[in-house]
Amino acid sequence: MTTSGALVADTFAEFENLVQLATQLHGREFSGRRLGGISNAGYEVVGMADATVGSNYRVSFAALSDKTFTGLSDILKRHKLEALVNLQNPIDLTPMAPDAAHEESVRLMLECGEVDAVIASFVPLTPTMKTTADELSDASSLAHKLPKLFKESNKPLVVAIDSGPLYDPLARAIREGGVPVFRSADAAVRALGRYICHKTRAKDA
Repeated sequence: MTTSGALVADTFAEFENLVQLATQLHGREFSGRRLGGISNAGYEVVGMADATVGSNYRVSFAALSDKTFTGLSDILKRHKLEALVNLQNPIDLTPMAPDAAHEESVRLMLECGEVDAVIASFVPLTPTMKTTADELSDASSLAHKLPKLFKESNKPLVVAIDSGPLYDPLARAIREGGVPVFRSADAAVRALGRYICHKTRAKDA
């Protein structure tokens, strides 16, 4: 960030990511730098946690309250995932989690007071989710549910879809619903981290 308040990108890719966030998160409330993270892959959870500190930003994954942990535990029990998932933030719902478990977890993170922004990332290559082009018309798909959650909340929400061109229609559908979409979880954390730090610095100034 320059002394004039401009947010300066170091690469063309970073510029594109920051423009996407500035466009689609315009008007959102940036109250702090505590993240809530949701994935269905362990390597994404590790990648997100490792990406919280960079040369131009520093964010953290929030320490969740007992109430939020209880809510997550209820979601896991409802979807018969409690024996597979460790309660933590960011949370790995495992590839066994259906769309509804992701939706409910994102909603909970958006509603809890200790989280300032949410990253919902998933590897879509799993039969438990409706992620292929011919499944996107299903109203229960995250292609419909995530834009709805985004519109219901004033909290920043970004999505990462960590897979190849087969899932471009899914990414496009979510982005057309107004939600910023990245193609890897760590890139989402880095871009959101930079943008959040810029917005909260401006707020504090």
